[in-house]
Amino acid sequence: MDSSRKSELAIFAAILLSVAVFIGVHYRLSALQDSMQHSIDQSLKLANLHNDIRYYDEVLTMTAQVAAHSGDLQGVWRQRHAFTSKLINNALRRAETYVARDTLSKLRSANRELLAIEDLVFAALNSGARSKAISLLNSATYAERKQTYIATHNKLQNLLNASALANRSAGEQTRRQSQRLSLAAVILLASLWAIVLSFAARWRRHMVDSNTELTELAHYDNLTGVANRTLFNQRLAEAVANSDRTGISLALIIIDVDKFKDINDTHGHMAGDELLKTVATRLKARARSTDTVARLGGDEFAIVATQINNPMDVNTLANDVVHDALERFEFDNKQIGTGHSVGVALYPDDADDVESLMQKADFALYQAKSAGRSTYRLFDQRLEDQVQSRKRVQDDLLQGLQEDQFELHYQPLIDLETSGVRGVEALLRWNHPIRGQVPPNEFIPLAEEAGLMDELGDWVLRHACRQQVAWRDTGLADLRVGINLSSIQFQNPELVANIKQVVCDSGMSPGKLALEITETGIMDKGDTVIELLKELNDFGITLAIDDFGTGYSSLAYLKHFPVHVLKIDKSFVDDLPHNHADAAIARTIISMARSLRLRAVAEGVENDEQLAFLRAEGCDYVQGYYFAKPQGANDFAQWYLAQNGSNVLSFKNR
Repeated sequence: MDSSRKSELAIFAAILLSVAVFIGVHYRLSALQDSMQHSIDQSLKLANLHNDIRYYDEVLTMTAQVAAHSGDLQGVWRQRHAFTSKLINNALRRAETYVARDTLSKLRSANRELLAIEDLVFAALNSGARSKAISLLNSATYAERKQTYIATHNKLQNLLNASALANRSAGEQTRRQSQRLSLAAVILLASLWAIVLSFAARWRRHMVDSNTELTELAHYDNLTGVANRTLFNQRLAEAVANSDRTGISLALIIIDVDKFKDINDTHGHMAGDELLKTVATRLKARARSTDTVARLGGDEFAIVATQINNPMDVNTLANDVVHDALERFEFDNKQIGTGHSVGVALYPDDADDVESLMQKADFALYQAKSAGRSTYRLFDQRLEDQVQSRKRVQDDLLQGLQEDQFELHYQPLIDLETSGVRGVEALLRWNHPIRGQVPPNEFIPLAEEAGLMDELGDWVLRHACRQQVAWRDTGLADLRVGINLSSIQFQNPELVANIKQVVCDSGMSPGKLALEITETGIMDKGDTVIELLKELNDFGITLAIDDFGTGYSSLAYLKHFPVHVLKIDKSFVDDLPHNHADAAIARTIISMARSLRLRAVAEGVENDEQLAFLRAEGCDYVQGYYFAKPQGANDFAQWYLAQNGSNVLSFKNR
């Protein structure tokens, strides 16, 4: 065989060998690539699982703490706590693939012990024992179980980290095998080196992309691209720590997008998403490079503004954020308008830790919303103190209903024609165990604000009806009893049915009950109230408009209301008969009542001159301190017996 033939055979063999090596290397590298991809996927799953468990732990603790400090009247935080508990259990089940079951069993046991105390916290909140809930969270037992849980949780995290490291180590080992194979291929066939390098470069790019993707998923909002809540919490904690070191203030700015739900409902969720992206872009443009813009969830954003040397800078930034939102954004060739409500709190001026700083900023945001939205508010400690004070009174009101701290006082209604007692007005009194007797003008508005007027009104109605029947059955008198209805009670669709039921249950004649409604409380409610009043009138109940003349309603409505009595407000009686304006008003109301075939009642009569004027003008009934102050049921009964058989108009209660 000649050399040329040998050369050809050698070349052919080299080609065959090259092809064989190429094929072998190709398949081997493919297998290695699959192995590396598997390791990357496992690392990603472990990282997500690690973050999920840590986040759910934070949410569980946060919901219990926030619920305890806020009272959780609506049960929102309890629902979130229960939902998060299910999420963490699901995460632990996913962890069974990567760690030993005994570790998960210990963690579940520690979690159950911790949840048991937190369930007691929510149970205490449901029963109104807010202080007990806070005590449970601050108890040594809770702290000890929390530490046990944290220790077991840390062990789980270490195992997950170890598993992740093992996967990364396997990927690294695979990479080294790939390099060795590539080196061998280069020694055999230099032409394969480029192919091996191409595979290696491709793998490296994939690793970089995977790491970048993990970072983005862990710390940034996938819709707007700004920091997510996890990164926000981290940056805020770092900013607070830096402020403690340097003594330079920081500001936490919470932004809520106004009308976001309306935009979603009207223009669709795509429009809502575009709005959120626009908001994020505008906030980033306003923030400095050292600040952090974050989306906390839904339509809520935040800015952590560091290095605040001049508080006026915060006012300027907040005002700019509000002003930017007034610029309409375009979607689907439509100009859509919105706004921002902004709350601002400073550290350390307004708060001494991260949690309280968040609470102060949220409170300021609430004040901005209450002010009509599309504005900003700086945290004001005086306003928070007022709100907390009102909240305490509202809590005391609920407790007062449960502990029977209320009582009714009765003031007589005098008939000027017969000089006798025509009826009584039942007036609510609150005997607070610490504050003493609280005036109605203080606690009634708070009861309306707290949504307690239905319960309070029902209590007044039941006790007044029972007292009227008790007086009647003991032979004292069969007097008409008047009670006041709040305009809030007209929002209850069961109001009329409840009144009828209470009257029937008490055994009282419907004609002996008078319901007093303020002029402003019914005039702006139109036909709905008219129908309710007609139903009460048909039942036989007397209807009176209280404080008549103090509202600004149309008198044209008055002829449509089935009322029987107009009560002249005390402010028009105080200066009678010397104040000509008050005299003219009182005279007009009495004349109007007579023309409409209604009865006129004057409140607040305190002297002979007032009484003489009202008698001369033809007023039907009067009441006031001239005759008797409001008294408890027993005292009124004694007063009534003392006047029995005498001219009550000659009596003065001193």
